[in-house]
Amino acid sequence: MRLQQVFRAVILFVFAVFLIQLHRSGDVFKLINPAYVTLSKIAGILFLILFVAQLYQIFVPNSHHYNHQHHHEASGFKGFISYFLIILPLFIGIIMPFSTLDASIAQKKGMMVSLESSGAGQAQALQQQSQKNSTIVSDPNPPDPDLYSNKMNKQQYDSLMDQLPNLPSVELNEQMYTAYYQAIHNNPELYAGKEIKLTGFVYREEGFSTNQFVLGRFVITHCVADASIVGFLANLEGAEKFVEDTWMEVTGAIYLENYQGNILPAIKITDGHTITEPQQPYLYPVSMKIR
Repeated sequence: MRLQQVFRAVILFVFAVFLIQLHRSGDVFKLINPAYVTLSKIAGILFLILFVAQLYQIFVPNSHHYNHQHHHEASGFKGFISYFLIILPLFIGIIMPFSTLDASIAQKKGMMVSLESSGAGQAQALQQQSQKNSTIVSDPNPPDPDLYSNKMNKQQYDSLMDQLPNLPSVELNEQMYTAYYQAIHNNPELYAGKEIKLTGFVYREEGFSTNQFVLGRFVITHCVADASIVGFLANLEGAEKFVEDTWMEVTGAIYLENYQGNILPAIKITDGHTITEPQQPYLYPVSMKIR
C-alpha cells in the first residue's frame, strides 16, 4: 500500500532529523562515547539515503502492488509489532527530556561497592579500555575538533603518567581523570599526603558520618547504559550543608581511609565550593593514538 510506503518514509526521515539534532545540540555526548560519534553521523546519513530510496518507492509505480498489499494484510499483526519496536525508542527519545545520571543512579549501582573494588577491578578495566581505544595515525599531533574526544598519542600519555608520582599537586582534569584515578587507586600509599584538585557531584550512603560524602563522576566507556562510577570518599567539616547532586570543586590532601575493612584513598578537603553542573558532566577513558 502507498500509505505504508509513506509511513516508512516518515519514520526514516524522523530518525535522520533526530540524529542530526542530537549532534547539533551536543546531547549525543550524553548518550555515547565520543569515539562513536562518527558512526552516529554515518547512521544519520544512511537514514537520509534510505529516506530518498523510500520516496522513489512511493512515486514510482510498483507492478506487484496487489501482491504486496495481500502480503501485508496477511501479516498485519507482525507488521504492527515491527513498527512498534522501531517507533518506541524514537518516540521516547523525542518526548522524554535528556537528563544526566545523578546520585539516585549511583545508589542503584552501589557506589561504595564500586569504589571498594576499584583498586583492582575497575582501574584495570579502565586501563584495558584505553588500550582497546588505541588507534594508528600518521600525525602524532593532529588537530582535534572534538573537545570531548579525549585523544592523545601514546608518547604524551606515557609522559603524563611518568610525571604523576613526582607532582606536588595532582589535578584531575577531564582528560586525565580516569588515568590518574586508576593510578592512585592502584598504589594509594604512593600518593598519600599529596594535594589533589578535582570536581564532582555529592553522593552519600547509609553509614556515612555527617562530615563524609563521595565526590563522584560517571564514566562512559561505550554508551550511557554501561556508565560506571568513579570518585573519592571525602571528609569535610560542615559537609552536611551540601545536598546530594551538588557539584563541587575541591582541593584537599589524599589520605588512606579504612572503610569497612577496605583501604581506600580518600580526600581531606581543605578548600571547596559549589559550581554549576558542567556542560559535559561525564568522563571518557583516554583513547591513545599510536604512530
